[in-house]
Amino acid sequence: MTRQLKPVRWGRVPEIDKRLRVGTTAWTKQPDRLKHLSVWRYLHKLGTHNQIRSRARRKGVKPTSDLRLTQKLGVARVMGGLK
Repeated sequence: MTRQLKPVRWGRVPEIDKRLRVGTTAWTKQPDRLKHLSVWRYLHKLGTHNQIRSRARRKGVKPTSDLRLTQKLGVARVMGGLK
């Protein structure tokens, strides 16, 4: 019996152009699915999963990954990652 893999939600990590900084104009030209993935990974560099989860829960979003892209960028600003 083989294990069923979850479907890919936004993309795969190797698809992210690591040279692009989240929030820059070059970054905004990426497809939305890669923007979601790169911001999600960036948030986890700024804080722990529980910190990000608590911020999303305060906004009434469950699961945390359902945050809209603008909300994810807002959380990154609050956590001190973006200007």
